[in-house]
Amino acid sequence: MKAGDKETPMTDPSVRDLVDRALLPLRAVDEALHDRAVDYVVDGAHTQVLGEIASFGEEPDECLRPACPIFQVDSAWKSRLRRLGVVWINGSREVKPILELRSPLYHSDAPSAPQWARLGRLLDAVHRTAASPRLITPGAVPAWLDVLLADVLCIPGVWYRSAQTAEIAKVAEVAEIEAYCRRKPRELGV
Repeated sequence: MKAGDKETPMTDPSVRDLVDRALLPLRAVDEALHDRAVDYVVDGAHTQVLGEIASFGEEPDECLRPACPIFQVDSAWKSRLRRLGVVWINGSREVKPILELRSPLYHSDAPSAPQWARLGRLLDAVHRTAASPRLITPGAVPAWLDVLLADVLCIPGVWYRSAQTAEIAKVAEVAEIEAYCRRKPRELGV
């Protein structure tokens, strides 16, 4: 969907499934938090989830790891995430299996511009719980857009910002989202 297009009703089950899987690690923090986060991204419901994330300390960032491919997952989180179905190979502690959960979403054209923007805001709220948040373009774009761009560019197959065609197209779409967000902030639930 282009930034100026009217959004269709947000009941597309494929979007909900993609977002649910992408945010699965939040279940390791709190199941209700995960459910509200998915509802926020997909439908714009539960806008308070953006503030609620901070009440969990660094836990949301530790399990979801937005925009940070070089960090490792500690044993306690790895165990909790494994119970949710996240699989590591050969005892690895790298963050790649967590990022792989978001890969199908980032390769999809199903989400609308407002859904992408809400995902960016959610990832930014999660990212802000980190001990030292890491932005790739501080001040150049809003923090939520920076975190979303960094996360898209860190998914498996796009390590260290060597973007492929699909990801470049997604970055262009995100630029359109920013313009849309400036025009329609209330539709985004912000």
